[in-house]
Amino acid sequence: MWRITDVTFVLLERYILTCEVRKTVSAKIESLKHSVLQLEHAIAIEDVTLIKQMTRVIADTAKQIENTFSMIEQKETGIYFKRINTIQFLYKPMYSKNPYSGNFLENFSRERTYQLTRAGAIDQHNRFWTSHQVIKGNIFGSVPKELISADAVFELKRMGWEEVAVEIIDFGKTTTDIKQLYEFCNANFNKFLFINEQSTKTNLALKFAV
Repeated sequence: MWRITDVTFVLLERYILTCEVRKTVSAKIESLKHSVLQLEHAIAIEDVTLIKQMTRVIADTAKQIENTFSMIEQKETGIYFKRINTIQFLYKPMYSKNPYSGNFLENFSRERTYQLTRAGAIDQHNRFWTSHQVIKGNIFGSVPKELISADAVFELKRMGWEEVAVEIIDFGKTTTDIKQLYEFCNANFNKFLFINEQSTKTNLALKFAV
């Protein structure tokens, strides 16, 4: 005899949520299409005021769609998180498959410090990572691009550092199980740093697009 189980309720809840989200997103996509047409018209007639207005509307609608899908992810994982920003970083690539073997990390760290010092970016690097405690992750050399000079960016790139977009994900203060948050990051992100912002005591993930 067919019996409703906890798993059945979970699947049903997910199905209902997915249907509701599909309807919501479909409506927002239609709204987005309409706004894009209005923007194209505004550009054609060179209406600067309307261009600014429609650009804001499009950005707001896109953000609403993103937040809707974040809600699904939170529902499925049980972990609250919110994508709050994307900024550019310079990072030092690591090509070892097992960085913990031998003295690889020690040599890597020594080279990283030398390169940052030579580029004139060591102070900015150290200040940033002092105020952002690294808990776990698999990126071993990075610094926000906006914190260092153009000359430092040029020098680091010349020495093999690469520019990368980094998505900042906020876990807030509601989930304090560090192990659970790290496992979530490890399961969902390829290259990341799981950190704690010291000034706010907020847990964040930096998701590197590499």
